[in-house]
Amino acid sequence: MQMDYEDKNFKSTWKNGILRIRIRTVAENTFNLMRIIFEAAVEHDRFNLAIDARELETLSFRQLWSMSSFASEIKYKISRYVEKISFIIPTKYHRSLGLLLRYTGPECPYYITENAKDAKNFVM
Repeated sequence: MQMDYEDKNFKSTWKNGILRIRIRTVAENTFNLMRIIFEAAVEHDRFNLAIDARELETLSFRQLWSMSSFASEIKYKISRYVEKISFIIPTKYHRSLGLLLRYTGPECPYYITENAKDAKNFVM
């Protein structure tokens, strides 16, 4: 299955056992498309995940709800198939994401940073 995808909302690439997702905005079909891509990655068994949300626009409550519902839905598969996750986000969101992941996040190790090189090194 194809995991490389790009539109104005997000871009995903698969290389060397790492699924990279760069998210810019959340549209009506964003999480349906991500679900398909994630399922294709799971078919390869264990992998690392790198999420780059530096360009993510401020989310509405509805978009935030959609994102959290999607994360909750795939949490089991993330815990089962993902070995490590890196998040590249603006510093102002580090604490909030850290708290969220501490209580609801996956069981695998994760790293939150604003530095792309550090994030890449973590998932390599």
